[in-house]
Amino acid sequence: MKAFTRLLDYASKNKDLVRNVGTGSALSAGFGLIGGGPAAALAYGAGDLAMALPLTAVARKMRPPKTRRVETSPGKFEEEFIPSRLESAANLGGSIASPFVTEAVLGGVMQPQQVVPTQASQEQQLMQQMMQRQAVNDMEVPQAVAPGTQFQAQGIEQTFLNDYRDQVTKMLPNLPPGYIEELIATGGMI
Repeated sequence: MKAFTRLLDYASKNKDLVRNVGTGSALSAGFGLIGGGPAAALAYGAGDLAMALPLTAVARKMRPPKTRRVETSPGKFEEEFIPSRLESAANLGGSIASPFVTEAVLGGVMQPQQVVPTQASQEQQLMQQMMQRQAVNDMEVPQAVAPGTQFQAQGIEQTFLNDYRDQVTKMLPNLPPGYIEELIATGGMI
């Protein structure tokens, strides 16, 4: 609790520093929101703030900012802080390094699950299509196609003959007695 009150005290004394670092942290949180949702936004925003703020504060201790007088309205002047190059570099460096540190600390938890596409060669696809066609056409032997195409070279005649044979076999018991002899006598069946 003491550390939190000291942090709030430090933030109230260095509002410009917190504002500069907070802007970068808000950007990191925005990118986290776009890339991974609200949990990622919170993680990356907090990670950026936790990394860039101490680095920038140390840089400010080493090289204090300069001030200049700025005329805000006629006759009214205010002091403006100009951060040192070291402070700007520390802020930028902390923001650049923070996603990697956040990811390392969280162990890749923030990564959304990605679908990995199946890599199949054209030959595998052709074989799968031929097996599907064989199953649909109820073929007993593998189907032959023209080389490099899906043009069916043979196979349908086999299913036709199988179906015809099955139909005839089903009809034979139902034929009237003497019908087959009559067909043979007339020359209709050889």
